[in-house]
Amino acid sequence: MFRLIPRVQHYDWGSYDALPRLTGRAPGDRPEAELWFGAHESAPSGVPAAGGHTDLAVLYQANPKALVGADAVRVFDGRFPFMLKVLAPTKSLSIQCHPSREQAQDATDGTYVDTWPKPEGLVAITPFETFVGMRDYADIVSLVAGLEVPELSAIVEWASGQDEPSVALLEALLTLDLPVRNALVRSVIGAIADREDDPAFPAIRRVAEDFPGDIGLVVLLTMNHLTAMPGDYVFVPAGCLHAYQHGVAVEIMANSDNVIRAGLTPKAINIPELLRIVRPDSAPIRRSEPPGRVRDYGVDTDYFHLYAVGPGPEATLIPGAGPRIVLSLQDSTTVTSGPTSLELSSGDAAFLAPGEDVTVAGSGTLFVATAG
Repeated sequence: MFRLIPRVQHYDWGSYDALPRLTGRAPGDRPEAELWFGAHESAPSGVPAAGGHTDLAVLYQANPKALVGADAVRVFDGRFPFMLKVLAPTKSLSIQCHPSREQAQDATDGTYVDTWPKPEGLVAITPFETFVGMRDYADIVSLVAGLEVPELSAIVEWASGQDEPSVALLEALLTLDLPVRNALVRSVIGAIADREDDPAFPAIRRVAEDFPGDIGLVVLLTMNHLTAMPGDYVFVPAGCLHAYQHGVAVEIMANSDNVIRAGLTPKAINIPELLRIVRPDSAPIRRSEPPGRVRDYGVDTDYFHLYAVGPGPEATLIPGAGPRIVLSLQDSTTVTSGPTSLELSSGDAAFLAPGEDVTVAGSGTLFVATAG
């Protein structure tokens, strides 16, 4: 058992104060979007060491079997299986999609940074707003009919006659000529300007303040709007279109950074690859907070499994038997393994080796990430 030092990611969609407040630090002069806990090569967590410090990726590369166990090394082909994050968006992330393992392996060279999938799940710490998954096509047809935007209705009607209407609709929207696209976005934003009858409408208006004229605003109409309440869990499988909006959440994912974008971003949009990997029927899984002090959010993928242990003055055993990253939030916890104890303040984390029996007590909540 040893401490982990998170890596802060300063993306422009992040909050200036949410993560510092959660972790007991003064806000800085740059937004903090994510805290990373894991061994991803682009931002591995630091590890205090005698005479300096190292990081989790270096330790893993030196002796992977000792760190995660022989079974995990074999199953995950020598790659550290999962990564834990804390997210704090204040404006929309890009509309995006992640490939399956097979899709990442079959992609054209240079499409992805690695050959791994990126399924992900999150637990809301505050109310967490997102667009996730595509609406049923019949719902899209009904929604668009109510907007009375003739140019959008024509596209939706055309797509309905194609083999995969939702994919055809995405392709049609994303490949519009620029003048036509700009006019369509203006018409759609005008049509929803005073409407509150669908929760997506006010959310899209807020996004339009940051991304005026972006065709992603129309793509959001095709997606499900969802607000996860504190303690709720949302799993996002491969091929599921999504765009996180705002709030604070703990996120767990496979150890990959493979992303294909579909709007609301200045970064490149790879339309052919998006259309290849998107699965309109790939729906999110949402669960309410499980009961009990030790809460199991379920297994939806082989890559990760997430638990939480609520506050309590008496020590209780931390769940899981494989390699684990544990993160204390919303107050302090004490984790104990044999004669060794670590005091974890909110935002502090530790790594537990496979088979290590560790207990936790304290007034904070401990999130426990492990392989599936």
